[in-house]
Amino acid sequence: MIAKIGGRRNDGKTSFRSLAKYINSFRHGIDPETGEVTSGAVAVRTNCLSEDTAWIEMWGTSVRSKRTKDPVMHLVLSWSEGECPTDDQAFDAGKFALAAIGLEGHEYLSAVHRDTDNAHLHIMVNKVHPDTHRVPKMSYSKFTLDKAMRQIEIDQGWKHDNGPFSVKEHEGKKSIDWTYTSAANRLKARKGTRADLPEKARQFEVHSGNESLASYAKGPPKDDAKALMESAKASWQALHTILATHGLELRPANDRNNAFYVASVNDPAQAPIKASAMGLGGGKLIKQLGPYEPLEARYFDRETLENQNYSKHRPLRDPTKRADNREKRAKERAELRGKYEGFVVEWKAMKAPAKAELGKV
Repeated sequence: MIAKIGGRRNDGKTSFRSLAKYINSFRHGIDPETGEVTSGAVAVRTNCLSEDTAWIEMWGTSVRSKRTKDPVMHLVLSWSEGECPTDDQAFDAGKFALAAIGLEGHEYLSAVHRDTDNAHLHIMVNKVHPDTHRVPKMSYSKFTLDKAMRQIEIDQGWKHDNGPFSVKEHEGKKSIDWTYTSAANRLKARKGTRADLPEKARQFEVHSGNESLASYAKGPPKDDAKALMESAKASWQALHTILATHGLELRPANDRNNAFYVASVNDPAQAPIKASAMGLGGGKLIKQLGPYEPLEARYFDRETLENQNYSKHRPLRDPTKRADNREKRAKERAELRGKYEGFVVEWKAMKAPAKAELGKV
């Protein structure tokens, strides 16, 4: 399980009303505009008087605390793909998480959303307590939430995700402890998970253990694109072709066709990455290749051209392990070469007498 504290608006604030509207959306399975019955109904639970008045009650409580500039907190608890918690399990997990960070007894509105591959629980909670009108200290909330996720996984029987805390098992008993024994080890591991990646991609790799689209694109696809751009064969169609061999597609990011992003053809649900992350910035491409040219299908048959595709289920490659494997293979090649050279010496020595006899004839 993963717990995430939601972000704020561009003005640095949040709104009880707008967040409640999002969390409450389609809770009756009826489109509010068309009246159409949908399959997106969500289960909602609150400790306020009702789901409809929850945001008003929270706002009324929050104004009693003049020192609190932003009383809204948005939490998202997400289960791994394939895990289907019941509504009660999801709500119990939410209450446990709130208690863990010191918000037990605070007004909340929560809803179970199942509109993606990962079931998740949205929680809107008022940081201002309804009785004391004070905000508790919530230092290190991200770490506390991660530890709470491990406990919920144990209690409800879910798969253990990776994070600051891990589940350790000894003699059949499970316990929760820091994943890394020191800050140095944590930094070392962070470097291994490509800290240069976008935050969402890095979090995906840390929590799933699988390769992100950003990591995939920065590997052989980036190398091949770079080699093309440094050759005399560089053109828009050649670039489209190179990316297509890796199951990727270059698309304009705006109507001016001066900025681009790279997307997965076979997994369009994956968020695309900036083309500049692959060294394919818009300014550079236009300067070298001229005005943008869209893909012309006549240049190739995508089905026969693709030799590799991105998959979010592909395990992340460990850079350290890859380096060790390269060193191991190099050592094995050196040993094999040594054996071969030794064999050649022995073979020549064995054949020398016969060769000498032939020379006398």
